[in-house]
Amino acid sequence: MFPEATLIEEVGIVFLGFIDPVEKPPVGAVQFTISGIPCPPQGLNFRITEEFGEAYKLPFCRLEKPVIIGPEKKFRVAVNPDLSETGKCQPLALLITTAEKMSMA
Repeated sequence: MFPEATLIEEVGIVFLGFIDPVEKPPVGAVQFTISGIPCPPQGLNFRITEEFGEAYKLPFCRLEKPVIIGPEKKFRVAVNPDLSETGKCQPLALLITTAEKMSMA
C-alpha cells in the first residue's frame, strides 16, 4: 500500500499503469480509494515490454481504465501482492498543474 495523499489546489494526477523492476512482479491487483470512496479493483497483468540496457527488461502494466484524481482530493492506492515475493511496484502517472505550482526543490 502507498501512503494516503491529498492533492493541492490546481493539481491533478492521472494514473496510467505500474512498473516493477523485478523479474516476476508479485502484484496481482490494485485498488484506488478517492475521497473515501473505493474504486473497483483492477487486475495487473505485467508484461516484459521494453529493454533497458543490457539484458534488462522492465515489467510494465497499463491500467484497464486510467484513474483521474482532481484537485484537493484525498486518495490512497492499495496493491494486492503475493507475499511470497518481494517487489518494488511504482505507479506510472502524469501530474498536471500550472507552472506557478511547480518548484525545483
